[in-house]
Amino acid sequence: MNKLIICAFRGGILSSLSAEGKIILLNYEREGSSLVGNIYLARVQNILKNLDAAFLDIGEKQPAYLSFGREKTLHHADGTVQNSLKAGDEILVKIKKDAHKTKGPLAGSEFPELKEEELLQKAVFSKAPALLRRTLPFFAQLAETTPLPDEIITDIPAVYAALTGEEPRLPELYQERLPARFRRESPPVLSLSSSVPVRFYADEALPLTALWSLETALKEATERRVWLKSGGTLIIDPVEAMTVIDVNTGKNIQGNDRQETIRKTDLEAADEVMRQLRLRNLSGIILVDFIDLRRREDRAALMDRLHALALLDPVKTQIVDITRLHLVEITRQKSGQTLAEQLRAADR
Repeated sequence: MNKLIICAFRGGILSSLSAEGKIILLNYEREGSSLVGNIYLARVQNILKNLDAAFLDIGEKQPAYLSFGREKTLHHADGTVQNSLKAGDEILVKIKKDAHKTKGPLAGSEFPELKEEELLQKAVFSKAPALLRRTLPFFAQLAETTPLPDEIITDIPAVYAALTGEEPRLPELYQERLPARFRRESPPVLSLSSSVPVRFYADEALPLTALWSLETALKEATERRVWLKSGGTLIIDPVEAMTVIDVNTGKNIQGNDRQETIRKTDLEAADEVMRQLRLRNLSGIILVDFIDLRRREDRAALMDRLHALALLDPVKTQIVDITRLHLVEITRQKSGQTLAEQLRAADR
C-alpha cells in the first residue's frame, strides 16, 4: 500500500512518499528555507559587462545573480522601465532559483502576471511565501508524474483542510499546542484525487515521525553508506562538480557463481541508485562505478534497467552512457535543494 505522510517536524513540514513498502521521496520545507517566488527591491553591486549580467544585493548572505541580457524589461525603483543597468541602480527582481553551494540565488526581472503598481506593493509588503503554499504545489506537481498514493495521512489541520475542504475535528488541548502557523493558514483546496482517502492523525503520545520511523529514514537518507539486501553497499560522495557513487559487493565472492552474483548485485544496486537520487534529490552529473561492466550482455541488462527507472523519476533524468573507464554517467535536472541542504537549513 502506497502512503503519503505530511507531518509537522522541527518547526516545518516533512513529507514522505512510500511505494511498495519503501520510501521513495522525502521533502522538508521550513518557513524561510526557500526564496523562490520572493520579490525584492535589489541594489546592483557590480556589472559583468562581458556576460550582460549583474550581482545584486537583496539583503541575504549571498548576492543574487541576474542575467539582464535575457530580460526585456528592468523595473527600476523610480518607476521607469529600462533595458540597461549600472552599479548602484535599484530594481525589482523575483527569485527563480535558490542559492546552491557557492552560487547565489538566480534572479529574474520580468513580471508578466503583475501590473506596475502591484509590483511595488508586493516588493514592499510581501513576506516569504507561506509554508503550506510551497509544500502543496510540490505534491500537485508530483501527482502529475507519480501514481497517487492509496492513502494520505497528516497531523497538520491546514494540510487536511487544503486536501479535503473540511476542518478536522481536533481535541481542544491538541489545538492549543499546535504551532500558530499551522492553525491560521487557510490555503485553497488542492484536490489530488477524490478517490484518495485523507486521514487526520492526532496522537501526541506517538507522533507520525515516530510511528513511521521517519527520523530513521532521514538519517539513512543522509548517510554516506547505503546497505543493499545482498550485503553489498553504495558509497555516495557528493563533491563540488558531481556526485560519485561506488558499488561494492561487501563480501569475498569466489567459485562458479561469482559472475552471476556480481550481475545480480549490480542490478540491485541500479534500483537503489535511482531510488537514492530521488530520495536525496541529487542533481547534476552523477558517476556510478558498478562492480563489473566488462561483459556486453551485463552492460545491456544494466543500462536497460537504468533507462526504465529513469522514466519513473518526476525530475528529468538521463542515462547518458558508459565511459571508457566503465563508469555509468547519469544527469539529473536540478529541482530545489538536496535533502541534506533542507535539513541543514532546519538546524540553523
